[in-house]
Parts: sequence; structure tokens; C-alpha cells
Amino acid sequence: MMRLATAADLPAVVAIDAADRPAPRPVELFSEALVGRGAALHVYELDDEIVGFAETRVILDEAWLVDIAIAPARRGQGLGRAFLAGLLVDVARRGAESLGLEVRRDNVVAQKLYESMGLQKVGRRRRYYADGEDALLYQGAVGPG
Repeated sequence: MMRLATAADLPAVVAIDAADRPAPRPVELFSEALVGRGAALHVYELDDEIVGFAETRVILDEAWLVDIAIAPARRGQGLGRAFLAGLLVDVARRGAESLGLEVRRDNVVAQKLYESMGLQKVGRRRRYYADGEDALLYQGAVGPG
């Protein structure tokens, strides 16, 4: 089940985020998305456990997937696909006509997911990440049609 995050969810969000990063991001970064202004922090729950989180931003008719993550122990179960499908519906409901995102060039699993959901690779940001890895840019339409 996907729902908007609350302050009580932030420790779980930070823990999932830290599982994939050499330097965990501070809780304040996530708490900013709780206040709105076009941002939304969602969590994905399964059996009363938060197993994923995502942050989106909608500005006018464009949405940006800032981050999406599934807990390492829950990957490979189709949860990311279900979560992303729910996010696409949510940003369309919030007025977006398209969704963009960045993904690490070496994250082939995520790239396949995005492509299977109708997003297309539209560019690259060279040496975007702190370790020098490139980011690939994806974009696609949301909502009906």
C-alpha cells in the first residue's frame, strides 16, 4: 500500500536510504518533503512494514521523481513496479503530464523497470554523482493515453 509519509515514518525512510549510500542523507532532507510546496514523500507498506519510499515534485505540468528505493531485503518481488505505478497515478492526479528522473548509469535493473513502465532515455549528465558516475535522464508521459 502506498501512502503519504508522516514524521513517524522518517526513521524507516532514512534506514532504507542509508542501505544504498556510503554517506546517509540527514533526516532533515526528507522532512522538507513532508511540508508540500509541490513535493510529496510517499512510503510503501507491506504487512505493516515500510519497505520503500519515494519523493516526487510537481511543478506546473511536470513531475520529477527525486528518489525511489525499496529495502534491500524486499527487492526482486515486484514492489518497485507497483510503487512506481502508484506514483505515476499520483503525479497525474496532482496535474503532471510527464515524469522525469535521473538514474545511475550502472543501475541497469532500475533502467529496465523505467523502460518497462514507458519511460524513455532522453539524455545523460556526465560525472553527475559524487563518485564520478554518469546519470541517465529518463522522461515519459503520465496518466491516460
